[in-house]
Amino acid sequence: MENDGVTQCEEFTALAEEMWNNDNNALTSGSDYELDIQGKTRFSKEGIDKADDPLFIYVSPCALEKPTFKAFIALLDNYESETGIVETVTNEERRENWHFINLIFDTSVMKLAHKFLVSKGKASPNIDDFKQDFHDMWFKL
Repeated sequence: MENDGVTQCEEFTALAEEMWNNDNNALTSGSDYELDIQGKTRFSKEGIDKADDPLFIYVSPCALEKPTFKAFIALLDNYESETGIVETVTNEERRENWHFINLIFDTSVMKLAHKFLVSKGKASPNIDDFKQDFHDMWFKL
C-alpha cells in the first residue's frame, strides 16, 4: 500500500529514524555501557541461555539515574516470574506504573509515536486517553 508515493515501510523507517535522532535518553556505547556479545547463542529446549557471561559488561551508574530508567527499574520487582502464580498488584505498584508512563510520555520519542499513531487513526488525539490505552496494554493482567 502506498501513500503519496511513500510506502508504509519507508514511512515507518522515517519515523523510527526521527525517533532515534530525537531520543534524549539514549545511552552511548562505550561510555554509558559496554556489551559482551559472546558470539552467537541459541535458546535451548531446556530454556537455558547458552551465553556464559552477562550481556552487559558495564552500565554507567549515572545513566541509570535518568528518571525514565529509574522508573523502569522500579517496575522490575512488581511481577511474578513463575507461571501459574497469581499476580497481586499493590497501590504502590500502580503508582510506579503511572509514574513510569507519565515520564515516558514527556519524552520526544513518545510524543512522536503518539503523533504518528493519531495520524494513522490508531490512537486517540487526547493524550490522557492514549496513556490509558498504553497502561492497559502494558499493565493490565
